[in-house]
Order: sequence, then C-alpha cells, then structure tokens
Amino acid sequence: MLSLPSPPVTPRLILLGERQGNHQKWMVSIESLIVCEGSNLATFLTGIMTCFSTFYILNLQYQEEAACTLEFFQRKRPRRSLRTITNK
Repeated sequence: MLSLPSPPVTPRLILLGERQGNHQKWMVSIESLIVCEGSNLATFLTGIMTCFSTFYILNLQYQEEAACTLEFFQRKRPRRSLRTITNK
C-alpha cells in the first residue's frame, strides 16, 4: 500500500486554470479543506492577501522551510510614488 504524506497544516493557495499565469479561480486550503474561494473576478493578489490573512486570523506560524520568504513578502510594502508625496 502506498503511504501518502499528511496534508499540510498551514494554509495553501491553490490556483486553478488551463495554463500557468492564466488562472480562473483560486482557493485557500488548510489540512485538505477548502476554507475560502475566489472567482475569476478576484485577482491573484487577493488570493495572496487571503492566504496571509488566514495565518494572522488563526494565529498560525509560518512553516520553517518557507518562513524567511513569507516574512519577506509580509514586510514588503509598496513605495509611494514621488508624485503622491509632492501633491500632499
């Protein structure tokens, strides 16, 4: 009998589509259960934000293997343009 690894405890973003970069739907899963879905109207960025929000809401720690990468994205903030700063 083939032994499959246990499903990850941490949230995962799943993208569905025919080709890479052309997704029609995204889902966030935890322990093989879909906890949130987005349609083709929702963007990839919305899926990422939902996945990060899930970590925060459920008070989960990042998986050790991915912690540095996820913390980098969490702390990265978009820069305001010079035009926005000077118009204030």
